[in-house]
Amino acid sequence: MVLVPPTTATHDLPAHLEGLNTTHRTVRCLVGWMITELDEQAIAMLPRSDMRRPTPTAQGT
Repeated sequence: MVLVPPTTATHDLPAHLEGLNTTHRTVRCLVGWMITELDEQAIAMLPRSDMRRPTPTAQGT
């Protein structure tokens, strides 16, 4: 799951995230999705080991 503040999202973001898909990893995104308290609770239940910061690409993005 990728959470991006709406003010920093661009029209290129979904295409970039889709480009991260591999045969062993599926990246999904929802743009404009309002996170509810129930969503926050579900996210809090995820193991910390599943939450990684993105690795910068060669372009620094």
